[in-house]
Amino acid sequence: MQSSTGWSDISTDLVRTTVDGVSVLKPENVPVDITVGAGGSNKIASLDDKNGHSLTQSWPFGTLPEPVVEGNSATYQQVLPGVDLIQLVHKTGISQVLKIETAEAAEDPRVAEMRIFLDTQNTVVEQNADGELTAKDTDSGEVELRNSGGLWWDSSAQGANATDPGGQGVARPFSLTLGTEGGKQSQIFGMDEIFDAANLTFPVFVDPDWHAARTNYVFVDAAYPTTSYWNGYLTNGQGNVGYLPTEWAPDGRSHLARTYFQFNTPQLVGRDILAARLNTVETWSSSCTPTNVASWITGDIGPATNWNVQPNLIVRTDMGAVAKGYNASCPAGTVGFDLMAGKYAFANRTVLNVMLAAGNESDKLGWKKFENSATLTITHNRPPNTPVIGTITGGKYAYPSSAPAYYVTRNNKPVFRVSDSDPDGAEGGPIQLFMEVYTKAGALVRGSGGILGAGAGDVYDWQIEVNLPNGEYYLQSQSKDSWNAYSGTMHFNFRVDTTPPAAPVITEINAPPGNPAKLTTGATHEDTDGIIGATIYNFRLQLPAGSDPAEGFVFSITSGADPASAYPMSIRCGDPRIQEYVAVCPADGMSTDISIAALDQTTVLTVWAFDSAGNVSVPLHNANGSTYAFTVGMGSVRPTTFVELQLNGAQWTTPQPGGDNICGQKPFGDITPGGAPQMLTFPNGTSTAQTAGQVIDPSQSFSVSGWFCPTSATGTTVQDLITQWTSTGPAAALRARTDGKPELVAWTGTGATETVIGQDLVSGRWAYVSAIYDRINAQLRITKTDTNSTGTWIKAASPVAHKTAAPSNPVQLGGSFVGNIYKPILTQAS
Repeated sequence: MQSSTGWSDISTDLVRTTVDGVSVLKPENVPVDITVGAGGSNKIASLDDKNGHSLTQSWPFGTLPEPVVEGNSATYQQVLPGVDLIQLVHKTGISQVLKIETAEAAEDPRVAEMRIFLDTQNTVVEQNADGELTAKDTDSGEVELRNSGGLWWDSSAQGANATDPGGQGVARPFSLTLGTEGGKQSQIFGMDEIFDAANLTFPVFVDPDWHAARTNYVFVDAAYPTTSYWNGYLTNGQGNVGYLPTEWAPDGRSHLARTYFQFNTPQLVGRDILAARLNTVETWSSSCTPTNVASWITGDIGPATNWNVQPNLIVRTDMGAVAKGYNASCPAGTVGFDLMAGKYAFANRTVLNVMLAAGNESDKLGWKKFENSATLTITHNRPPNTPVIGTITGGKYAYPSSAPAYYVTRNNKPVFRVSDSDPDGAEGGPIQLFMEVYTKAGALVRGSGGILGAGAGDVYDWQIEVNLPNGEYYLQSQSKDSWNAYSGTMHFNFRVDTTPPAAPVITEINAPPGNPAKLTTGATHEDTDGIIGATIYNFRLQLPAGSDPAEGFVFSITSGADPASAYPMSIRCGDPRIQEYVAVCPADGMSTDISIAALDQTTVLTVWAFDSAGNVSVPLHNANGSTYAFTVGMGSVRPTTFVELQLNGAQWTTPQPGGDNICGQKPFGDITPGGAPQMLTFPNGTSTAQTAGQVIDPSQSFSVSGWFCPTSATGTTVQDLITQWTSTGPAAALRARTDGKPELVAWTGTGATETVIGQDLVSGRWAYVSAIYDRINAQLRITKTDTNSTGTWIKAASPVAHKTAAPSNPVQLGGSFVGNIYKPILTQAS
């Protein structure tokens, strides 16, 4: 049985315990809540289905004595003269057996009018047209607890006792009715039906029982052809099979019986049934000579099933000769029946019905009894899940404007990654996966063979051994488990395209109104009036006539005469930020216009075209793309206004003559005569200096620079060097990261950050850092120079608007920074 703590064995053995301070008996471990009275009161028992529905039984004739407990039984001796009350606990219910020892005891008026008081919670006891008592939910009307009807047997058969009518003995029904007494419901026994029977052999056993709803079963008996014994109604809870002749039957009738079991099997739908077996316990047979019992798959059974109304027989699955329960030579025991002959009849059924019948229904030695708690043991398997494509190396989806999307790779010998799993988990065993590549026309190119995974699910990689020419293909994949069950087949279309697009042509163009082409034609491309960072130049990037369209263009702008020497490894349209590169994706795939400014007196525009497979117009990395170099005649114009600072813990100090490049000395490379207090010292992390108001508009191009000497370059806190604030936070900041690297951070209008990172600062050493936000060229650039080297790093900026600052928003120097700053400059580009 499964509980909150896991699985455990069911046990109906009674143990003493205390509930609300009262000593009671309870079974060790059953699915429902059963409490048995321990004597000293009139409480007999209570049954609770653990869903809020309960029924309590009370003895109407005074206090019960302390019972004798043995296993699942509690015997209350002499509850009336010559009468014992025996309670038997089952897995899902409880029964009371009255043992009436003598005819004199039967004459007691209390026995003749036997009844038991009933009390319920969240249920109401009703009696249906067939005489069955049920406890129904007070709201839904659903049956939650039921009484299996009254049974009795006498001691005419050898071995009769409180649990069984013995050998050939047959339990016979008697009526139970619902009454009211003293404001309580009562269960009234039809004792006259028992005592009016001929040839009674005492003691007589009277057994009504209550149980929770459970798996369905029924037996049918030709002796009572219209009586339904559904779920043990009017029975002792066992199922009868075979022929019982008149001379053996206590009721003097000829019996022919069959027993049906019904199982809910929705979990078997869609499964591959590997083995199926019905097991039950044979409790009695007519002799120790084995006789045949057949198992059948049948149509549905129900409460109306009786001898005259039986389901159709679908297939006989097994026939076995068994004999258990006659005496000690062949004791009661488990018997089993193979159901695999009917696997196709029930593999997709949500309810399975199995009948047991005698192999020879005219052989009196075939009379048998079976427990109702039959079990169905199924070994089943579900096929693995259909494989799922993960990746193909070098591949991605392409979304052309005038055609459906497709998957394409620029790798002609790709690795295919496919994942799969088994819904049965580890019980399904390791999965073996197969992959095959076909041409679009269906010709097999190459297969992987079986690839064994680790456990019940894995990721499988396979590299095809041959080069695939450009064209259209599909990958087919299927898997099988250790039971040789095959999954569905995955079919994935893809293309191979290794041909790069043509190299683009770069041309300066007019961009009216008021912005004509400015650069001279020829090899020099000069603009003597051009200003670095201010004059705008318009270019058209275009593929040569007759070329296939590209997916887009990537361009990079560099200072000096050398073009950019590498293009990004990963190129995607829709993301303009690719390291220091900018991607533009025109709808026609043929041309696009861009506007840039000069970075230096000589600036180089480098352009590549890329296609949907990621092929670039120059297919080898570190090779030049199409380039356009131009020069301008004028440097950028920078204001030289000195802005006064309010010191908040920071101090103006005079540096000592240089030479060692340490913090207290004048930095390297500065030729300003000493003596003027031009160095700011920040003695602790709370020291700052700030302007009275705005210095730059951070939404436009700007530059920030200075010499910086941190006492400790690394730490746990970011060190702010120069920050332009807004009313809602920073808009632009030059700062030192916790790892000691300088960075320029710019904030967009939505609060997102864009960052370019330089090379490490060194504790106690000066470094000159210059950083630029170039709105026109959509770049962030940072240059760091020390006594050892100079390096520049570039990052593409997004085209979205950046934060603006109001005139009252200050610039702050310092903030969690300890060290010196020399000649800080914050400049708006002209």
